[in-house]
Amino acid sequence: HTIVLLTADHGEEFGEHGMFDHGNSLYRPSVQVPLLVVYRGAVPEGKELAQPVTLRDVAATLADLAGLPAGVVPGASLARFWRENGSDEPRTQSPVISEVSKGIRTPPQYPVSRGDMRSLVEANQRYILGGDGTEELFDLGDDWEHHPLTVTDSVVTPFRNELSRWPWRR
Repeated sequence: HTIVLLTADHGEEFGEHGMFDHGNSLYRPSVQVPLLVVYRGAVPEGKELAQPVTLRDVAATLADLAGLPAGVVPGASLARFWRENGSDEPRTQSPVISEVSKGIRTPPQYPVSRGDMRSLVEANQRYILGGDGTEELFDLGDDWEHHPLTVTDSVVTPFRNELSRWPWRR
């Protein structure tokens, strides 16, 4: 009767985008982490989700698996992905948002040296808003964010609007 959940709070860059360590950008190697949930009889073995989900939903997932009522903790249970009629939905209920704050003595070549950054994953795309107002958009199915898509107001306005709804973590 033990629920096992394994994850991490951040990824690591090992030279991708010319960076090392973490906390320097919001590119995929820095923010994508494993998430493994094991609970015999409640979570099907071998179930894999292709789309990104947010760690914001981890507490709600654990509460749900423990039989607690919905809403005791913030977030939406990820169990919706493996329960009846729980197909791999193209969009999660909780937005997949990442943020990183500029640190003290951040090397100037790192994107976060220009200010706090935020990103949002939506419809298999990642939008990154730099601290200096720069905007990048990537197709998550294409590559590991080495070839940005063209940023136009009509494409990124929904990303801007969604990010503006969420307060900064500071």
